[in-house]
This record gives sequence, C-alpha cells and structure tokens, in this order.
Amino acid sequence: MHALIKQSLANAVVVLDLEASDKVNVIRELVNKLQGDKRIRDLDLLEKDALEREEEMSTGTEKSLALHHARSLAVDEMAVVFARLKDPVDFGSLDENMSDLIFFTAAPRKSVQQYLKLTAHIIRVASKGETQAELRAAKSSEEVLKALGVL
Repeated sequence: MHALIKQSLANAVVVLDLEASDKVNVIRELVNKLQGDKRIRDLDLLEKDALEREEEMSTGTEKSLALHHARSLAVDEMAVVFARLKDPVDFGSLDENMSDLIFFTAAPRKSVQQYLKLTAHIIRVASKGETQAELRAAKSSEEVLKALGVL
C-alpha cells in the first residue's frame, strides 16, 4: 500500500452508527467531524464544496457504499472520515440500494493524483463483501482500520 494512502487511512476519523436523515445531513455531519483538525483551514468552505460536489454527481456507488469527496481550497492535507450509518440513506447509488457505509475524503485542490489513488484504493478494498461485513460488525475505530488493511 502506498505510504500516503496508508497514512490517510490510518489517520481517518471513524464514526460508528451515525444517525442522519438524508445525504445532506450525512455530509454535514462528516465535515463537522473534522472540526479542529489542523489539515482543514475552513470548515464552512469545505462543507460548501462538499455539498456542491454532491449536487454535481451522486457519490453513491454499489453494495450500499458511498464515496463522498471534495477537493477544496479549505484543505491543506488529505483527511478521511468513515461513517457507518445507523440507518441507510439514499445517495443515488448505481444499484439503487441505500448506503450505510460512507467514506468522505477532503483533499487539497492540487492533490489530484494522490486523491485519485486514495479513492481507487478505498473502492477496491471497501467493495469486497468480506470487508463490508467487517465494517458493519466493527465495534471500534481499530476494528474499522484493521478491516481496511491499515493495522
């Protein structure tokens, strides 16, 4: 695993059993989990950019997975938030399933290659049935990071 990917995932904020009524509230909650994070300069700008990104194109994939992301001037260094939702939310997934496993990546505008590599890695790992079962059963941040192959 590339060092930057491992570092980004190892420093991920993990939220288990997040309660949110729709994808807008999920995105707001995930952005707010980065409050006080030194990698983020402007939380309000990040939220604005994240919501605009979702309006451009849905970030729901398949298998109840959503990979929300925003490249923003508000971000100095990549940050990842993983949330397992208490109740699935509609992210406009390709297979029309509701999403309960959500990754949010905040990346600097200039970090295109690293951002694409990280996103591809998350898709590759989190799309596996075994990984999803481990993420859904996880009782701690450590178990989530282990399921993602970071620990």
